[in-house]
Amino acid sequence: MIYELLVILLEKKGRMIPVYIADDHKMVAEGLEKSIHSTGAFSVVKCFTNGTELYNALEQINNSLLILDLNLTDLNGIEILTSIQEKNLSINVFVLTMYNDLSLIEKCKKLGARGYILKNSTNEELCWAMQHIDETFYYGKGVKRKSSHPELFKDGFLLTSTLTKRELEIIKLLTQDYSSNEIAKELNLSSHTVDTHRRNLIKKLNVKGVAGVINFAHENKLT
Repeated sequence: MIYELLVILLEKKGRMIPVYIADDHKMVAEGLEKSIHSTGAFSVVKCFTNGTELYNALEQINNSLLILDLNLTDLNGIEILTSIQEKNLSINVFVLTMYNDLSLIEKCKKLGARGYILKNSTNEELCWAMQHIDETFYYGKGVKRKSSHPELFKDGFLLTSTLTKRELEIIKLLTQDYSSNEIAKELNLSSHTVDTHRRNLIKKLNVKGVAGVINFAHENKLT
């Protein structure tokens, strides 16, 4: 594998692969840092505690490894992955999260993540995956590859991550008291299409009416 050869070459030259960690839990980040350093192949350069701080440093961490928690403050992990893809940066991202949700896993894969590992896994598994990067997406132990039954509960972050760009636009306008006709005019859609989106949002978010959608938007800082 090309990446494994790179690791070997850098080790021979006494250089280690730079790694960055993004996690707002200090104890998790410190534990990861110790495990990563112990491999002798990687060196943790910096730990980021929020999404905005990480976003502002993306160009600086190009050609590095990033261990990314999804539920970051300010900007979440999905937004970070999207930015990396839009900026066409060469950052090998391993998602490390508590969310074992199939739609979220597939979204991270589509956005270019190299692997998806659960936080109840061992640090050794993460370090092994980092040293064996290839063209195949790495599914951590216990990570879902197919759905055997529907998800019965999704928290605010999971629900937000499944919303489309159009749904987010409509939610924002609903919080500004736009009517269906006004939203249709603003987004160049038909009123029927807007009404369909509204019904789908109410069902997807499992709320009561438009008021419930607006409350969800405020609670999850979508306004």
